[in-house]
Amino acid sequence: MNKFFGLFSVILLCLIIAACGFRPLYGTAGGVNKDRLERVAIGTIPEREGQILRNELLDLFSSDPDKASQYRLNVASVNITSTGIGIDRTSEAETRVQLLVTAPYSLTRLSDKKIVHRGEARSFVAYNILESQFETITARDDAEHRALSQLAQAIMRETALALQP
Repeated sequence: MNKFFGLFSVILLCLIIAACGFRPLYGTAGGVNKDRLERVAIGTIPEREGQILRNELLDLFSSDPDKASQYRLNVASVNITSTGIGIDRTSEAETRVQLLVTAPYSLTRLSDKKIVHRGEARSFVAYNILESQFETITARDDAEHRALSQLAQAIMRETALALQP
């Protein structure tokens, strides 16, 4: 009886998923295919963090300069806010820092200059403040790169969803 119930549950779950309109995001049948993402031009982003984010986005979108762009992705700026979240009890010095990195962006259709999607990507990362100043700077740089990579992933996912038919 338990085997029958388990089999029945699996079949019922498959039918429910099929009925809800689930479509894979990266599939070619009804989803966003690679060709659509390649037709998104990435605008320049100010500051050094913006350049790093733009390079990450170019890698994810695989923008092909030979293909005519149909959309333009504009990221206004990259904002980084740091907050001390760990404090040493004896010296009362910060031992851990959390970075909140945000980037407002918009996706514009080039044919009619209409904004198709607008949003703000955000990422939280943290790093430790170490005794060596060099190690702390290296940890902060690594945390910023991780945050910018996460921002690029989030922007790419949201853009892919906005481009679905």
